[in-house]
This record gives sequence, C-alpha cells and structure tokens, in this order.
Amino acid sequence: YNGIEGFCDTFGRFYSLLEGGEDLGFFDQQLLDTICPTGWHVPSVDEWNTLAGNVGSSVRLLSTSSFSELYGAGSDDCGYNSLPKTILGENTASLYWTSTARDLGSSFSVALNCSGIISFGMHSPKMTIRCIKD
Repeated sequence: YNGIEGFCDTFGRFYSLLEGGEDLGFFDQQLLDTICPTGWHVPSVDEWNTLAGNVGSSVRLLSTSSFSELYGAGSDDCGYNSLPKTILGENTASLYWTSTARDLGSSFSVALNCSGIISFGMHSPKMTIRCIKD
C-alpha cells in the first residue's frame, strides 16, 4: 500500500476486481471466478448476510487491536481478525469484495465497522478479499 514498509504483513493486500486492475472500469467476472484457490470462492452478499445473521454484530469479527480513535478494537471472539481497510485517513471500517455484481461496472462491497454494523454498498477501487471454502 503506497510502499509503506510492513503494510502487507499486517493488513494484507488490496485487490482490484476491475478489468486491467484499474480504479475505474468494468467488473472482471473472470478474475473474480479465479482469484481464490481451487475449492474456495469470494462470498456473495447472501453468504455475507448469513455470516451477519449468525454473528449479530461486526464487533465479534474485528481484531482485538485498536488502530485509531475511529477504528477501535473488536472482541474477535469468532477468530475472524478483521482489520481496517487502511490506517491512513478516516476509514472506520473493514471493506471486502463480494461476488455479487450491482451492474456491469461495479459489485457490492461489505463493510464491517467498530460500531457493530455490517452494511453493503458499492465497491471501492481496491479492497481486501476473504475467500470461503466451497
């Protein structure tokens, strides 16, 4: 992430699922279908809703580390260890790609915030991915 030493070791990588890895463009369905290892896939909005229904609050999925005043620690009692999108700026949520397309140029994203809310919106140019087992 912008060449910050150790960023990927802590927060993982950000991915673009748009054609050519661009910030704007068409949603790359072929990349989405192949980005996870064999036997795994990027979860759909329905699968994220199932997770949300089972855990109740996003706080249960968030890391026990506090990264800023705006992104406080979670309980992580599910062992999910979700980390913020970035520690730069005022991002207060973990953002993940879903496999559910909104239209030709975008997909839904899921946001987990430290207020306990799990919400869906339009993707950002680059976000993290959590793969789930088929």
